[in-house]
Amino acid sequence: MHLSPPRRNIRRLFLTVALVMAVLSGLLLFSSPVFPRVAGRSDGSAATREREVRSAPIELDGRHLFLLWSSKDFSADQRVDLPNRLLAQTVRTDDPLQLEVVEKNNLPVITLNDQPLLTVTGRDTPEGIDTDEQAEIWRREIQAAIDRGRRERQPQYVTSRLIQTGIYVLLAYLMHRGLET
Repeated sequence: MHLSPPRRNIRRLFLTVALVMAVLSGLLLFSSPVFPRVAGRSDGSAATREREVRSAPIELDGRHLFLLWSSKDFSADQRVDLPNRLLAQTVRTDDPLQLEVVEKNNLPVITLNDQPLLTVTGRDTPEGIDTDEQAEIWRREIQAAIDRGRRERQPQYVTSRLIQTGIYVLLAYLMHRGLET
């Protein structure tokens, strides 16, 4: 069966719209910032170890918030382990939340309900920002991430996402049916 030129244009338009929707949906559903880790091989020398300072992300719900770097005493992975676990526990509850920056041993410490969450060191801060300033920036980012995580766990949010997904499936089906005719 030979399609007339206007029908071919409509078919091409439907295919283009379907492709754009698929790409945009994929980007919205699966995108998150990615923070690379510094990797390398070690010959065991102190100079090499110093160059191999590693980082690890503070994460909540699979979203990277920021990086912590290894310190003199702890690897980056060790430094992020407790904060990541505490954040994951905190977001699952509706308990009141108190996030503060306090000073301990001349370094800013972000506390969660009076429990130390993480210490901000000089290695963690970009050039031109002091540790106190960085701690406050991260405190706000953590607060926003917890608020978002709690909001996304609410039944209304889940329901709205299910409805949105249903609409996408219905549109895809209708577009498919439109291409068949």
